[in-house]
Amino acid sequence: HRAISDAAWDGDERGVALMLALGFDPRTAGHDFGTALHCAAWRGSPGTVAALLRHRDAPALVAITDSHYGATPLGWCCHGSLHGNSAHDHAAVARLLLDAGARPGAGTEEASPSVEAVLAAWSRSQ
Repeated sequence: HRAISDAAWDGDERGVALMLALGFDPRTAGHDFGTALHCAAWRGSPGTVAALLRHRDAPALVAITDSHYGATPLGWCCHGSLHGNSAHDHAAVARLLLDAGARPGAGTEEASPSVEAVLAAWSRSQ
């Protein structure tokens, strides 16, 4: 079942959606002990994140902290925006996660300027 996290790491939106439909558990740990949502968030893959957020357990998924770093998917998005592929859309991923109920906290202090702008706009709207 780790295949869902691996597909999310690869940004395979269609593969993730199919695995969810087949009953794969999106909480299954994958790369660096992150769930599929952690992996898709780090990679800056809004389509894959959106597919995962359509899952019935989405509110719980956004709050899960990984067992290695203790970070949420939003934390992984922030870290990925600095250390991952800067051509990917981490700002869109941050918006999706915040709209799904994620909240800034530990692990979201450092991010790319585009993700910091999303977090600041969200904070102002609260």
